[in-house]
Formats: sequence, structure tokens, C-alpha cells
Amino acid sequence: MYSRYERDVEYDPFLLSVNDMYMYGESLNYIFMRIFAAIAIFILIMACINFMNLSTATSMRRAKEIAIRKIVGAHRKQIIKQLISESVLLAFISLNIAIVMSELILELFGRMYGDNIPLDLTDFSLWIQFIILALTTGFLAGSYPAIFLSSFKPIKVLSFHYSQDGGRFRKILVVFQFVLSIIFLSMTILTYRQSQEVRNNKIGLNTENILYVPIKGEINDNYELVKNDLLQNPDIESVTSSNQEPTWVHLGEFLWGTSPGKNENLSRILDVNYDFLDVFNIKLKEGRFYSKEFSSDSVNSIVINEEIVKLLKIKDPIGKQFYLYDEPYKIIGVIEYFNFFPIELGGRSIIIRLKPFKGGHVYIKYAKDRYPYISDYIKKVFENHNPNYPYEFSFYSDFKSPVDEGIENLNKQLIFFTSFGMFIAALGLLGLSAFMVSQKTKEIGIRKAMGASVKKILIIMTKQFFKLILIANIIAIPISYFINKYAASFFTTQAEGDIFVFLFVFLFIFLIAFLIIYAVTIKAARANPAKSLRYE
Repeated sequence: MYSRYERDVEYDPFLLSVNDMYMYGESLNYIFMRIFAAIAIFILIMACINFMNLSTATSMRRAKEIAIRKIVGAHRKQIIKQLISESVLLAFISLNIAIVMSELILELFGRMYGDNIPLDLTDFSLWIQFIILALTTGFLAGSYPAIFLSSFKPIKVLSFHYSQDGGRFRKILVVFQFVLSIIFLSMTILTYRQSQEVRNNKIGLNTENILYVPIKGEINDNYELVKNDLLQNPDIESVTSSNQEPTWVHLGEFLWGTSPGKNENLSRILDVNYDFLDVFNIKLKEGRFYSKEFSSDSVNSIVINEEIVKLLKIKDPIGKQFYLYDEPYKIIGVIEYFNFFPIELGGRSIIIRLKPFKGGHVYIKYAKDRYPYISDYIKKVFENHNPNYPYEFSFYSDFKSPVDEGIENLNKQLIFFTSFGMFIAALGLLGLSAFMVSQKTKEIGIRKAMGASVKKILIIMTKQFFKLILIANIIAIPISYFINKYAASFFTTQAEGDIFVFLFVFLFIFLIAFLIIYAVTIKAARANPAKSLRYE
């Protein structure tokens, strides 16, 4: 199609599978896949942290067993191997449960996104990956508890002079777990805000009161007749066509410059028909747009946007020579920037070219609130000129690019995985706080006997956890901010990270932790001191 521009272009032909096209195309599916993989790893790490925390916190239950084994001749390496083996066995049991749950969750995802996500359990390579995952998880989760438990001194344990260590490391793990939870929650909210920004902020053009119809069959040859018939209706203000959607210009990248042979700048190109600016209310900054009054417009004239003028570094671009590859054109107009692509890929420059094309869409701008009165008329016009194809239309305000849909799906899945991650973190906090309260049963009884109120005991018991949450927020909020800043830089419009988002996340995590600790502590705080002092 563009052979006249290709004479000096060097080609390096290669084969690309359909899967790779889908994965690494401009829909950026590979980025979403990497995000999901990172989320899955973080959730797995949180589960490992829970196992480490609870294993080391309840170490007293196995201290005597390990001490006796050492006395009868067991070496530390043997004990470590045994404890890690137990952890790996738990991981394999969990793997079987996870496979069953995955079948149910994938079916739910299929209903949610209208697509079937198969889990082929006959695939041998998949089972190899499952086994590696279970072995790795079991080893990582069991390594620290195994090293910690195997370090017990038999004399101290059996003489009842044993005191639990590892409290500092458990606190580090709790902080790390809360850091991940805060990052998950912050990124979920910020991703939703970014998706709304991308979806709604159509900078520089109007998308309301416009419907579009795909160009098929005889419409390719009868476009002018269709346009003239449509404009006979007074409620139809303007009609145009283009080879791509104006907010999803993903095809046609051309090298351009002001002299032949030295074209190093890359720009996207949108092929359009007359009245394109009128339909979408795109503002003209300098010069004029294409007009039937100038026959040369369809031969060697070109319209560029203001971003290209900035790159050209000239004050008066109208009438200047312009080259696409080595093909000469004359600049007749400069339009203001409009958001023609949702992500910052290939820059912000675009060339609007008047050129015949096949396919694309016809865009019909109608008077506000008048669609119910013209819908039958528009349908009749298309059916008259294209009887072999069914009439199909959409409202341009409802148009979603693959990136829009990808971000919306990402946001839905982030909500699911964030909820799951928060649930795991809450389970860990519940188990750890329950164990710590059980350790301090006598202390609580003594405090109550000395006149301490339930409120006072709650404050004492929850203070250390709130310190950990505060530290986690101090660490996580800057990380979340910079991750969001980096991710938003890929988009042409960015949703700013509002301070109220991070304040909400802090208060939400704080509230969840308080409710868990309150539920665990309140029973012990209200218990009869006499029973508490008889504990153990």
C-alpha cells in the first residue's frame, strides 16, 4: 500500500507467532501478565511469612521434642532436613487444594471477562512447574523456622530456662507483610483512578453526540453518496470518515523531516476525509484544514499537530516543505494536540493526511438529544447504499481501546488479589496476636487485679502492633507513590496520587488491625482475674 515510500527502508524479516502478537502488541498484554505474576509472587511471600511467624511464635510446642532428639544423637542438619521436609510436604498438600480452587476461580474469571481460561492438567510441563513451585515455596517457608528451631540448646529447654527468641525477626516479617498489603491497596485505588482518567479524559476532542458505522462492502465506493444523503437531515451536523479511531491511532508510523534523506523523527499517521475537525471539534491552531476548494490538498498537502511544530523549532510552519520518507508535502495547517493514543508510545506527534483508504468508520455528528429522531433515517441510508451488509453502529462516547479494556480488567483483578492478600495478612495477624495474648494471660490477670480497665489493657496490647503498622506505612507509602508515578508516566494523561488516597489506606489498614487485635484481646481482658492467674 505504501510501496512508494519503502525504497530506502532496510528490512529484517522474521516470523512472529499469533500468541506473540497478542502478548507483545500495542495492547501491552505482556505488562499486565508481569503485573499479575508479581502480585502472585507477593501473595505467596505473604503466605510464607505467615508460616514463618506462626512456626517461630509457637516454637515452644516443639522445643522439647527437638531437645530430646538432640540428646539421643540427632545432628542439627538432620533436624533442619526434617523440618524443611515437613514444610515441603505441607506445600504439596496445599498445591492439590490450590489446583481444585484454581479450577473454580478460573471458571469465575471466565464468567467475569467472557473468556474461557483453561487449566490443562494433562500438560506435563505444567506439572513440572507446579512441582518446582511447591518445592520452592516449601523450602523458603520452612528454611527460617528450621534454622531457628534447630538452634535450641537441650539443657536450657529441659531445665525450663528456655526463653523464645526471634521476636525482632518476627516484627520485621510483620512489617514487611503490612508493607505489601499497603502497596496492594494503594495501587488498586490509584489504578482505578488512572483507568477513569484514561477512560474519561479525551483531551482535545469531543466524543459526545457522535455515532460511528464500520465501512464495509459498497460503502467504500459510495461514501460521498452516503455522506450527502445523511446531511439532508437537518439534525445531522457533520459527517466524516477515517481509517482508525481518533483515540486509538495504533497503525501507520512514518519517518518525517524537513529534507529528503534525513528523516529521523517518527510519527503516527491518521488518514481522514473532509470535515474531520468539525465532527470531533479538534481545534485548528494555524493555517487551515483540507477543503474541496483546493484541489492540491489531495496531492501534496499535509496537516500536522503542534507537537511536530515544537520538534521542527520553527515559528511559522505554514507553507514549509515537509517530507514523509522522501515524499514532499506542503504544510497547510497545524492542529492542537488531542489524545490520539492512551499511552506514551512513540511520542505525542501525529500527522493528519487526506488520503483514500479502505475500511475504517463513518462518523456522524448529530444535534444534542436528537438521536431518537434520526436513528431510523441513518439506518435507512446505510441499508439503501449497502444492502448486502447489516447496519451496525456504536456511540463513540462508549468506545474502549484495548488499553482501556486492559486497565479495567487489571483493576478488577487487582481488587480480587488485593482482597485475597489482605485476607492472608489478616489471618497472619490474627494467629500471631492470638498467640501473643495467650502468652500474656497471666500478665492481663495481674493488671486487672491491680485495677486496670479493659480499655487500658487493650491500649497496652495493641500499642506494639500499631507501631509496626506505622513503620509499614512510612516505608510503603513512598514506594507506592513512586511506583504509581512510574506507571502513570506511560500514559498521555496521568491521575495524580492524592494524599487522601494514602491517608485512607493508612486508616483502613489501621482499622482492620485494630478490629482483629480487639477481637482477640477483648475476651482475655474481660476474663475473671482469678481464672487468668490460674492459667497454666
